[in-house]
Amino acid sequence: MITLAGILVAGAIAMGSPGENARSDSSGTVALRTCSTIASYRALNVKKYERAYVISLRYDVDGVVECALRDAALMKIAQPDAEAPEIREEIDRLATGGRTPVIRYKAWLAKLVFQNPQLFTTMADGDYDTADEAFAAIAERLAQTLLAAQE
Repeated sequence: MITLAGILVAGAIAMGSPGENARSDSSGTVALRTCSTIASYRALNVKKYERAYVISLRYDVDGVVECALRDAALMKIAQPDAEAPEIREEIDRLATGGRTPVIRYKAWLAKLVFQNPQLFTTMADGDYDTADEAFAAIAERLAQTLLAAQE
């Protein structure tokens, strides 16, 4: 199952029990998986779902927009050669005109992924359980790249 903009929620998540989209650590704490696997994004037919991404990126609920940004960034990492001009245009708009600082920051990170997918190829080997993990990994990869360029 691919979660587009957090709209599809598995029953296991709603119940808070470990399952396909949740995991628990040794303390019994449940971490809900809000991101699909990279393999799911790799299999996504971008052209078919591009319009759904754009609708989610324009939605008037900040959480939906943030989830759509995460999904778009992970899709581009999984499919660096995928062409998605409508998604890219909407991300560009959000990077400067998003409703909140969080949306603008996440859009800026997603914009950099779309502009430079080759910088993020190593991320295609990982899976990210939450949106925060995904954006933290993107920011960390950017920091590594920038620091290496200064040396």
